[in-house]
Amino acid sequence: MHRTAFLSIGLMLVSVVAAGSAVAQEGESKSVVNEGGPQLVAPENLQLREVPLRDAELPTGEDDSLGRVQTVVRFTDSDGDDDDEIRVAGEPVPEKKRPVAVSPVNKQSPTRLTALDAARVRRRDRLRQCLSIYFQRREMAVERSPWGVMHSLIAYGVDTEIVAQGRSVNAIGWLCWNGACNGQRLFTRKRGRLGANVGPGFQGHDGQFLSMLAQSKVGRNYGLKVNGANFDVMDLVEYEQRTCRSGAELTFKLIGLSHYLPSDEEWENERGEVWDIPRLIEEELAQSVVDAACGGTHRIMGLSYAIYKRARRKEPFVGAWSRAKEYIEEFQDYTFTLQNRDASFSTNWFTGRGRDRDINRRMETTGHILEWLIFSLPQQDLLQPRVTRAVDYLTELMLQNRDHDWEIGPRGHALHALALYDERVFGSKPGDRAAVLEGRVVAAEEAVLEGDTPLRNAGRSATNR
Repeated sequence: MHRTAFLSIGLMLVSVVAAGSAVAQEGESKSVVNEGGPQLVAPENLQLREVPLRDAELPTGEDDSLGRVQTVVRFTDSDGDDDDEIRVAGEPVPEKKRPVAVSPVNKQSPTRLTALDAARVRRRDRLRQCLSIYFQRREMAVERSPWGVMHSLIAYGVDTEIVAQGRSVNAIGWLCWNGACNGQRLFTRKRGRLGANVGPGFQGHDGQFLSMLAQSKVGRNYGLKVNGANFDVMDLVEYEQRTCRSGAELTFKLIGLSHYLPSDEEWENERGEVWDIPRLIEEELAQSVVDAACGGTHRIMGLSYAIYKRARRKEPFVGAWSRAKEYIEEFQDYTFTLQNRDASFSTNWFTGRGRDRDINRRMETTGHILEWLIFSLPQQDLLQPRVTRAVDYLTELMLQNRDHDWEIGPRGHALHALALYDERVFGSKPGDRAAVLEGRVVAAEEAVLEGDTPLRNAGRSATNR
């Protein structure tokens, strides 16, 4: 019954949503009523790991002090990770002297590797070839806005480097220390409190940078520096809590806050209103998907991330959690009905079938949709042909058009889709990705072979470059 109603609503919306719009605006809110369903199988338990980051020297200005960007970020899902710590860099290690760290996760039995069939080996190699090509193309801080740098790091997370002041620096470290990007800085400080800019060139959405820190598994105590004052990720969490507003887009806040806060956390916003994670979920469920940014892919990713964290913590799916879970499962089924014969996804997003000839449009829609599906689907589904063929399609599209001037936002999400698949299926790990893509380390293929069950694009205007 729910699926029939859902499909009917989706077809009705075809006539009112522009199929070619790259970024849809917020639409009128609508209620969503779903019944409870079976519990989501908990994702695999990612281990707490230290991830090395490069040193970076910050610019000197009226509001900035010269310092070193932190060189270690804690890789953690933030579920009771009380041992998070801050590590501040000493003098930079020259590139040629930097040691190659080989993680224990790569020391696997040879039988695991030989278990891959020829098609999987080819898929892994082509996918990593694609990721490697784009990984080596570092963005320039003087040319990209904070928004642009954020979309360069969404794919590779803590491994992402950019060029700033003539040297290679860690992208997350640069932004967290408020380094200038195309003359713009991400953070503000007013009356001693941390704030974050939203608008062209900055964040395209409230909570966007926090959501990217969450998806990159940056520890809650990782440091931020603004105008000479020291903060950390939890100060940014508090800022996003204070600025929650009913009826507003809360997609990215939901990702960040569900990652860094306990599921039962309550807080007050600046208006004295009481909020919690279930309220964020209900607010997002009450708003349209197809009218949201990037065809609604970010909204359903936000709901999916909250479900993922709930499952990771082995907490019951009741109330808003149950409704969100059922909603996402129905959306997954519906999305595959819109898949094209070549395995790409509809260029009309979720409003109906479509296969635009424009490669930019095909990369944008397939990249965003596949990113969400790879993150949210049960592990065993990742080897199904409807998924593997989509991965192959996107991989080849990006490889065959490697010299094409892709827009940085859609490109970042498409590459993130492939990076997620590499992690979940082929065993790649954040922090080891640079070594893997440079051929220095071969990450082991493990979870899928055993049948385990683990687991914005802001505006497209030129001002966002």
